[in-house]
Amino acid sequence: GTGPWGPIPKPIPAGDILFHTITNAVVMPGNDFSFYVPAGNGVALAGDLGTNWKLYNKGLNGPVFSRLATCSGGANMFAVERFSNGLFRSLDGGQTWGQLTLPPAADGQTITALFCAPSTGNGVYAFTAEGGILFSGNGGTSFSFLDENNGPVLASHNAIASFPDSPTRILVSRLGMGLFLTEDGGSPQGAGYAPVALSEAYVASVATDPFDNGRFYVGTIATPESPHAKIYVCTDFGSSCSMQKQSGEISADAPLTEDRVTVD
Repeated sequence: GTGPWGPIPKPIPAGDILFHTITNAVVMPGNDFSFYVPAGNGVALAGDLGTNWKLYNKGLNGPVFSRLATCSGGANMFAVERFSNGLFRSLDGGQTWGQLTLPPAADGQTITALFCAPSTGNGVYAFTAEGGILFSGNGGTSFSFLDENNGPVLASHNAIASFPDSPTRILVSRLGMGLFLTEDGGSPQGAGYAPVALSEAYVASVATDPFDNGRFYVGTIATPESPHAKIYVCTDFGSSCSMQKQSGEISADAPLTEDRVTVD
């Protein structure tokens, strides 16, 4: 994150893959040069850092995805539909999709972050803007709400990430409250969350460095109090953070209003 930044090549020919606002990207496990992006007509797979693109949408009929998560080494994927807020699952690396059934209490709630907890096997978490936590212990076959008694509860979950070499350490951001770290894999019976050394309250995204355990990157949202979106690099699991970029530096002709970061 400290080197030069540049745009990812767009799909060619234009129009085959449709993008709306890109809210997250997930790196393909085992291939640091390929990543998935939610698209307006399915899921787009970018190979060779965007040199080659593929579109997967078998089993879909119009959903526009906004959030993605990969699980089980990339075999299983989960996605949130932008408008209906439906939750979808793929069991073949994103090629074929089907919609999942959520509990009735999830009606009207907006899923803002997805995560597969590495320390809980088939554990899948869906975090909502209303502060709820949906959990599946069977790889997404069924979900139920967790009672969150050990962490920040006053705002929505917005982003989440774990460390490859320390999978029980999980980062969770809650919009307006900042970024928090749990040491026990996100267990609802665990010790809870502690804030990291970051003064920003409006964290939009977080991505861990696969080559440097304990190092991660944070993207923030521009607000009236802090008019620049920023990118931070943090080390030692959040004990130290420093700003690397802010809007206007990354693209002079198209200033950012919200930074989303991912790591290859």
